[in-house]
Parts: sequence; structure tokens; C-alpha cells
Amino acid sequence: MGNAAQAAWYGKHPAWSDYVPDSHQPPDGEPLRDWVKQGRDYLARTDPKGAERGESFYLFAPKETDLLFCGVLAPSSDGGKPPRIFPLTIYVPLVRRRYRRAYPLLPAYAAQAWDEMRLAQQKCLASDKAAEVERILGGLAPAIPAAGWGAWRRFRRDVSTVGAADFVGTLHPAGAGPALDLLARLAESIAPFRDSRLGPPTLAFDLPVSSVLKTAAYQTAFWLRVCESGLGRQAGQPSFFMHASQDGRRLSLFLRQPDPADYARVLAGVGDPGTVHRLDAEGLPVHAALRSGAEAIVNGSKSVSDLFKARWDRLLRGAR
Repeated sequence: MGNAAQAAWYGKHPAWSDYVPDSHQPPDGEPLRDWVKQGRDYLARTDPKGAERGESFYLFAPKETDLLFCGVLAPSSDGGKPPRIFPLTIYVPLVRRRYRRAYPLLPAYAAQAWDEMRLAQQKCLASDKAAEVERILGGLAPAIPAAGWGAWRRFRRDVSTVGAADFVGTLHPAGAGPALDLLARLAESIAPFRDSRLGPPTLAFDLPVSSVLKTAAYQTAFWLRVCESGLGRQAGQPSFFMHASQDGRRLSLFLRQPDPADYARVLAGVGDPGTVHRLDAEGLPVHAALRSGAEAIVNGSKSVSDLFKARWDRLLRGAR
């Protein structure tokens, strides 16, 4: 189990005339801050009236560092006259190697920490007093356990009483049938990248997730597990964002590095939709063999524990 980590924060808040004080922006958070700053600049150039839709829970995994950044990001502004729009994010840096054995479990482990950070952010944005904001954030130290040895065993035990069919039915608002379609489309998309000669996957996916944070976290863990099982090391450690959209909360899952344009798309719905594959878009075809294979795996699973143990790489063989 991991120890609690002191939260950091970056962005703007009405209590300050510009960015929040440097003392709350640790040097190791620079990759996250650069992505937010460049993404916000991209959004301002692309759609000057564009604005973030609402809060986003994220795990940002930049390729160039040994750290992961787990946090919540929401719309905010500074105390300038007039105020300048810019988000505020609260996050904790995590050591990447502590999660390499069970990376897909990280969202499930982080659900409580996200909830703590969301509550702290709501309190901060409700106050215009710098001292009060610093008091709230200065005492915030969310605990995110490290997924070390035994993590999979404990996790599977915890979810062994939840039925597989019931869980799969939550993966799509319309139920199990469309959820199996999602599985088939994801498998078809990632199958070519099983060949290491193609290099790391250059893919990003848009999927529906629950409006209930804990459920969304477990759904995200499942999609990460499917990618890991199918791609092995080629899956890497994906970034993901659970964010608001016009039709409910969505999951943006990046097997590639997120760029500034992705910020605009994820947070404000602005940009080229072709760069992120929406797997529940209307009219998308479904690979019949992969659909049948996904159904067979689900029907052969009694519990969520079985779904996480399933060899999803076998399903990908049907994409040939």
C-alpha cells in the first residue's frame, strides 16, 4: 500500500491576479503544466469562445518522465480585471515504476483520492480568500495505494461477487449488446499493433462511462486491462481522462501521447474528432468474429474477477 502524497496544484484562482503561487507548483509537475498551458492556448486560438465543459478526472502519463500525474481539472479564472479564463488542477505525482505490475488497477485504486481532490477543488472555487484556499490545499494528501505484488489477487477477490454480465451491461448506456460491440471495435483497432514492427500504438479512444465516479473508475480499469491483455508491453501505460460531455461522462483513453489539440477536444469538445475514435458512434461496423468472440468470453465468465483474468489477446487473433 502506498503512503499519502501531498497534493500540488496549478492554474488560476480568483484569489490571485495571475497564476497560483509558484510554491504550489513543484518542478516535477512541469510536463503536466506544459500540456495544460499549451492545450488552453490551442483552445483559445481554435475557438476563442470555447470553454471547458466541466471537471475531468485524469491520469496523465507523459512519455518523457518517470512520473504519472493523477488529478482533477476544472474551469476557473484569475482575479484579473476582467478575469482571464484558465483551469485549475489539483493533482498528485506518482512514481511510474510502482504501478508497472498492475497498471490497469490504478483507476480503481485512485477513485477515493479523486473524490477527495474534487471536494477540495469545489471548496477552493467557492472561496475568494487566498489564505482559505491555501489552508484547504495545504492539508490535502490523498492516498493512492501502489499496485505491487498481490494487487491482482486482492482485486479479483474484491470483485468476485459482482456478476460478469451485470458489469458488462454497464459499459454502454444501452446495455450488454452495444457493450459487446465496443469490445469488438476496440479489439479490431488494436489488433494490428500486436506486431511490434509497427511500433507503439498511435491510437486514442472515446468511450461512455458511468456518471458515478467509482463505477467509471472500474470501467476504466477494465478497458485498460483489455488493452494490456491484447497488446502486452506495446500497451505501455496509457493516459486517460474521465470528463464531462454533451451526452454524459466520457472516457478518453490514449495509447499515444496526448497533445495540446487533445486538451481542447477532451475538455471543451473542440477539434478534429478523427484523432480520437468514438467507439459508440452511430453506423460503425462490427467485426462479426470479434463480436462472437467477445460474447463467448463474457458468457464464460461468472464474475468481474473472471473478466479481468480473461485472455483478451485470444480474441484479437480473430481480427486476422
